[in-house]
Amino acid sequence: MMAIFFRLLSNIDKGNTLKDAIDAVNVGITHSESFLINADAFDKVPGSPFSYWVHNEIRNSFQDLTALGKQQFTACVGLQTSDDFRFIRLWWEVPIHSNYWIPHAKGGEFSEFYTDLHLVVNWKNDGLEIKNFCDLNSGKIISYSRSEQHYFKPGLTWTKSTTLEPSFRCMPAGAIFGVSGLGLIHHRNDQEYLLSLSAIANSKLFKHLLSLSLGLAAEGRKHYEAGIVNKNPLPLFSKDERKHLAQLAKVIWGAKYLLDKFNETSHAFLYPLLVQKCDLYCAKDLANDVIRAFEKIENIVSQAYNISYANYLNDPIERAIDFSHNSGELEIISWCVGVIFGRFDWRLLTGERKLPGDIDPFDPLPSKSPGMVFDGVRFFKKEIEICVDDNSHENDLTLMIGMLLQKLDYLIYFDIKKRICENFFSFHLKQYSKSRRQAPIYWPLQTPSGSYTLWVYYHLLTEQTLYTCINNFVEPKLKSVTDDLNDLRSKPNRSSTEEKELAKLTDLEAELKDFRDELLRIAMFWKPNLNDGVQITAAPLWKLFQHRQWQKKLKETWENLEKGEYDWAHLAYSIWPERVLGKCHTDRSLAIAHDVEDDFWEEIEVPVIRRGKDTEKTKQEWQPRKLSETQVRDLIRQIIETGPSSR
Repeated sequence: MMAIFFRLLSNIDKGNTLKDAIDAVNVGITHSESFLINADAFDKVPGSPFSYWVHNEIRNSFQDLTALGKQQFTACVGLQTSDDFRFIRLWWEVPIHSNYWIPHAKGGEFSEFYTDLHLVVNWKNDGLEIKNFCDLNSGKIISYSRSEQHYFKPGLTWTKSTTLEPSFRCMPAGAIFGVSGLGLIHHRNDQEYLLSLSAIANSKLFKHLLSLSLGLAAEGRKHYEAGIVNKNPLPLFSKDERKHLAQLAKVIWGAKYLLDKFNETSHAFLYPLLVQKCDLYCAKDLANDVIRAFEKIENIVSQAYNISYANYLNDPIERAIDFSHNSGELEIISWCVGVIFGRFDWRLLTGERKLPGDIDPFDPLPSKSPGMVFDGVRFFKKEIEICVDDNSHENDLTLMIGMLLQKLDYLIYFDIKKRICENFFSFHLKQYSKSRRQAPIYWPLQTPSGSYTLWVYYHLLTEQTLYTCINNFVEPKLKSVTDDLNDLRSKPNRSSTEEKELAKLTDLEAELKDFRDELLRIAMFWKPNLNDGVQITAAPLWKLFQHRQWQKKLKETWENLEKGEYDWAHLAYSIWPERVLGKCHTDRSLAIAHDVEDDFWEEIEVPVIRRGKDTEKTKQEWQPRKLSETQVRDLIRQIIETGPSSR
């Protein structure tokens, strides 16, 4: 049955356009917005969308070619934690050499061929804590580890839901994909096949075919489900074509990876591009190589599908990458702070340490970026645990940054102290925040006016850090201020300048006393554990952060901790052990989190019941131990005193 369709999506005056199109059809004249289609043709595309505006050879490809999922590839849904704040972190906020925080693909911004995986997921004991996460009201498990057999394999990943077209990028081995960032796996884990597929999947034609399966949904927020990708037609490519496509994909992947070498929060990071000191080599040539690679991919893919450009391309093929980048002042300061705290290695810029070799797209991600310190060698001979904004102190942050930049023969053309005081933490907070997580690792602990600041590094935090702040910095500073005050007060005839200084020092003395008292109050119960993440760890210190938005978030986090909403956190257990352990008898996932599962739970044999009838079969099932309230209280007291049992 033939049907006429009119497409008016891009027309402003839809009424008159529709009238003109109808009049043209009535007199047998072809109109650009009218389409005469055999309705049976829609069945060729999965889901039978009304793809009336599409050329027949596009629809025919679904019938003539084998679907991607029926070849050597599988697109699949992965891990759903159902509580990302609890189970997911940014890679720089967990212990550096942890063996159970696993790289996690969870979607993200549009990025073809390459993107860094900045998230990690708690996969301790093969995800036991996640797999037992349940709704306490119903007792039903609400987390899902779908397609677990494909975890840790190299593959491609893409963002499932987006307002843009899909972007497929290489997913390194050793990662776990999720429900927002899906996985595309090759049955033999062949990297050449995967690289060539990344080229095909990022072609305009492949994406055009994908959009047809969405139907009307392609006009708004699009959901590129695994099933849609599996059904997309894929021609058979010769060995030479696959090799050529893989080489072209590697060119584009490599160019984007090169740019990421200057991104401080990337696994690829080396060092910042110091203004007037370094530049991206052959940037123009590399940009042209990328453009040519995209063009060649489109040509090879179009020929393989036997579909001409005119039938699917509505915009230019050219997709350029901007290589004109130099680090700004705050990026340079951020790297310098990292060097001072022993995080980043300045020797890569001086040639004292060789640059690392290149990696391949599917190599597992390192626990450290190549720009980080590997051998413990620091710019300053001693370990710098705490910095201060006090130019009379050897640990003054401005002074140390100046010394570092002079060592690198870098021309300092900006006021370091001003940049640090005015906007460095705001920049750092934004720089170290992704995927709705905020995780700054350089913390300015300040008096309310900001007149005195101690900088601490997240990865060097211990139970003694705040005591060190008090004993080595605040108390000596307070003594110095008090001595100066006493000298001024003893003067019989003070000048106006001295009166102003007296008022200033009086305020500073009061602030320092309050600052010391607050540090001491927190130090008495604060036991930082980096597995909790930055936000939980920093929450008790919320009064000491003067950045308004960050302070507000930490205050809310602390209030939620007090209410018991984050009792999975080690910090909650260290402060309120009775409350947390009491919940472990009803919440197995919580018991697993605090290593007390065997104390409160047991695995027993139970009958298998189906449709209300005993099948005369049994299974092993975890259930709470049958303990009275008194026994639970005694057990909690014992665990607090001696630790979890060794059953």
